[in-house]
Amino acid sequence: MINFKVENGVFNFRVAGILFNKNKVLIHGLINDDFYAFPGGRVEMFESTENTIIREMTEELGITVTINRLLWVVEHFFNNDSKYHKICFY
Repeated sequence: MINFKVENGVFNFRVAGILFNKNKVLIHGLINDDFYAFPGGRVEMFESTENTIIREMTEELGITVTINRLLWVVEHFFNNDSKYHKICFY
C-alpha cells in the first residue's frame, strides 16, 4: 500500500468509488467516527487507481464495478494522532 510515515506525519494515497443506485449514493462510516466517506481503499504499489477501486469494491462489498471516469482528485491535510497528507482519486 502506498502509505508511509515520514518524520513529521503520514502520507496516504487512496481511491474511493461513488456508487449510484436508484438515485442514492453509498457512503459508510465507523461507529466511533464523526464523519462518513465513500467506500474505497489504499492504492498498492504499481497498481492503477482503476484496478484499486475494482479490487476494493470486490473485497469490501462483494460486487464487480464498472469504472466510468475519474471525477476529481482531492488533497486532504488533517490531524488524527499524527499529521496526515492524503491524496484521493474519486
